[in-house]
Amino acid sequence: MVQQPPLPTQATCLLFVGAARRPSFVVENCRVRLKELAPSEVLVRVRLAGLCASDVRRFISEDAHDECALVPGHEAVGDVIASRRPGIEVGVRVVFSSSNWCSTCEWCRRGAHVACENVTKYGHPPLASLSESELGGTLSSHVLLRAGTAVCPVPTSVSDGHALLASCALATVLAGVLRLTTCHMPMLLLDRNKMAGEDAAATAESAEGESRTKPTALVQGCGLVGVLACAVLSEMGFRVFCEDFNVSRLRLASKFHAQPVFREAGPLTPSASLPERVDAVVVAIGSRLDYSDPYPSPPLLQGQLLRPGGALLLLGQPRYSAFGKGATLEAADIYGRDLCVIGASEYEPDHLKDAVQFLESTEGKFPYSELLSPVYPLSDFQNALTSALERKFLRVVVRPMY
Repeated sequence: MVQQPPLPTQATCLLFVGAARRPSFVVENCRVRLKELAPSEVLVRVRLAGLCASDVRRFISEDAHDECALVPGHEAVGDVIASRRPGIEVGVRVVFSSSNWCSTCEWCRRGAHVACENVTKYGHPPLASLSESELGGTLSSHVLLRAGTAVCPVPTSVSDGHALLASCALATVLAGVLRLTTCHMPMLLLDRNKMAGEDAAATAESAEGESRTKPTALVQGCGLVGVLACAVLSEMGFRVFCEDFNVSRLRLASKFHAQPVFREAGPLTPSASLPERVDAVVVAIGSRLDYSDPYPSPPLLQGQLLRPGGALLLLGQPRYSAFGKGATLEAADIYGRDLCVIGASEYEPDHLKDAVQFLESTEGKFPYSELLSPVYPLSDFQNALTSALERKFLRVVVRPMY
């Protein structure tokens, strides 16, 4: 049996103390009274942490439930410094799921962890509530991974910053898109492959002909979730279009193999021609921080863009006000045109591995670094928070001190 190294007695943590307080957070050295790890637990020293929009909202929320003291954050990449998890060795660089599943309820036993009855989430109470031994949020020098948390080693070819994308946004995108392609559209993809195989020479002659063999998808919203959805859909063989109110985000999405659609395009903002009907509409506007400015056209009303038998995929955790007034999809449309509606705000443990593999296989193909802010030290968290509120970057990156 490999002897475990001594556990740390101190950790540097960002403590959220309530949105109504000024300041709403403090950075402190916390005493760690962790005698030993429980079976399957893993202790990680955090290299980089991501500041997700759901974390940012906590600092500006007026919800009384957000007043408890806790260590925020649920995205991180770090080094294992102690482990009782078989297959996860000390010294390995890892990412981990943002949720900790109980693994014992009926849904977990069925493999439907997204419906876990006892799920807890890193950076949220009660898991991250202020305690000298919890280490339950990623804006900390150390985080203690519970037995029900998925843990995945990171290949050396994937940088720390790129690995941050896996554990929240990318895994969620893959959960939704894989359901879309395997459960609802397998025949469409099969027909495309069959067509390409039977008439490969004719298809190669014409780019237009090639486009016609591909299923089409419109991604609405080019935040982090939306941009990553463009990349995943394009890798799965879709011809991808995207739309957003922000021209710079549209240009960024074009680097992830999407064709921007801007309804008020001018000479400097060329706009792709959207097909009359698409096979899938992906709504990915949940990462926006400013919900006072509704999306220009209510996305759910755009169900008419879907071809008969098409699918509407709702990704992330949008607030209803982001959709604008009257944003509905009539039941008659769903019935009459055989539409499928899929929601994906969480993911299964295997999707984390899928996300890491996707990053590894597309490293160098997509400019992931352009999604990330410069690295802010934890001591400069106010500027990191300001940067996130100003939406200068799709993901703000923080380096905890230790």
